[in-house]
Amino acid sequence: MFANAYPAVIELFRKDGPLGIDNKMFDEFDKTMASVLEAADKKNIVSKFVPVTGMQNKLEEGGIHVLHVGCGRGMHIAELGSHYPKCFFTGIDMSLEAVIGANKKRDEANAGLDNVSYMQINSQMMKNEWTEKFDWVMMFGACHDQMRPDR
Repeated sequence: MFANAYPAVIELFRKDGPLGIDNKMFDEFDKTMASVLEAADKKNIVSKFVPVTGMQNKLEEGGIHVLHVGCGRGMHIAELGSHYPKCFFTGIDMSLEAVIGANKKRDEANAGLDNVSYMQINSQMMKNEWTEKFDWVMMFGACHDQMRPDR
């Protein structure tokens, strides 16, 4: 899973080495981790995660806009979108493959997820009109992928 990235990772430690490596080198790892973590997350996101966020009442009331940065294959907001149909969920990811997969899965399920959308967007380049648009921004396992998570 990591063998193909090993030579590039070694180069990172050289004094004059590159500042980073292409995230695509970890595609197989990302797919494997996603399949392992999605089962547990799907089981717990509504019953255990939402109650500790302080957002449960707002989600139940409806009308809020939620952004998931680094949505990957989209399971988190698909699950939330089906439980909270009066809210709006937007997932962004820099991986076109992940976003295409998330949209395909949503469309195939045709489970009334009109309140869920996915887009390929680098979180560093979000639209200015999105400032203050979202009531809740969440990120699962993607903060470490952000070059500047403070922006």
